[in-house]
Amino acid sequence: MVDAAMLRLITIVLLVSLTACQSGDLAGRAVPIIDGQGRVVGTIPAGTMQGKGNPKKLDNATSTTTAENSSANTAGAPIDSAANAAATALLDGQAYTQAEYLESVGFNPQGKKKFFIMDDGLQKQTVEYVANVDLSKLAPPKPAQVSYGLASNYDVLPPDMVKALAQIECLSKKQLKDAKVVKSKQFSVWPLLPSNKKSQQITVLDVSRMQPHGFAKLYSYAQNNRQPTYYWPMVIFMDNKGCAISASTQYYQGQTSTTMLKHSAIHGNILIPANTHYITLTPIKQLIDHPMLNLNKVGAIDWLTLP
Repeated sequence: MVDAAMLRLITIVLLVSLTACQSGDLAGRAVPIIDGQGRVVGTIPAGTMQGKGNPKKLDNATSTTTAENSSANTAGAPIDSAANAAATALLDGQAYTQAEYLESVGFNPQGKKKFFIMDDGLQKQTVEYVANVDLSKLAPPKPAQVSYGLASNYDVLPPDMVKALAQIECLSKKQLKDAKVVKSKQFSVWPLLPSNKKSQQITVLDVSRMQPHGFAKLYSYAQNNRQPTYYWPMVIFMDNKGCAISASTQYYQGQTSTTMLKHSAIHGNILIPANTHYITLTPIKQLIDHPMLNLNKVGAIDWLTLP
């Protein structure tokens, strides 16, 4: 509350200012505007006030400044009065903003600037949000799918050739039951000699749970480094009944050197056809294109299904 002394002071100031305007003593000066609390809240040119009648018209410069200030004061308003009816709706006496309006202004009715952090895994950048602009276009492009190469002499043997070379057409129920179930895209296999010397040496893998169609890389490690020998199999791809779809033998692509932790190895990529449920490995005696490599019936295979 403002006491009586303050009101008298405000009245005296206003009377003095008004008298000065009428007499022209404040020509070229600004007259303070004082609110009910005794605070100066602004000024007006002295020549714009008259003792009687309407206020004097402002000159062009003053009018322009006033218009700019008025525009600046209303710029931050979320919804102007003209668009208020279209932007809001009444429901049970409460005013709600229309969803269509929010979408049209990018859910930013106050027009404030928004910024987003875009991270491509290597660096971060700050991007200003602009309504109706797809920010996904600013994201780094996805890497192209890698195409894995095969050996220049890679072969695909049909079922009749598999039968002729490996005497395998379909697996027995016992062989399917004893198959090693593979759930991981990376695993190791240690083929061994069969207990019955008359039995054919095969290693059967059940790969149905890992959807293996595509590329895979095989590493065959030497048993020792003095006289390295490698297990290099014919890879036979089979359907859900255990019957041959196709096979490959010529997929050799290179050799790795001995390290402190691993023996030397030979490696190559294979292409697994669709609908492959079982893979059978059976050793071959010799690589036709690489006769200097000594092959063995036992060894260690590292299998890696490529993405």
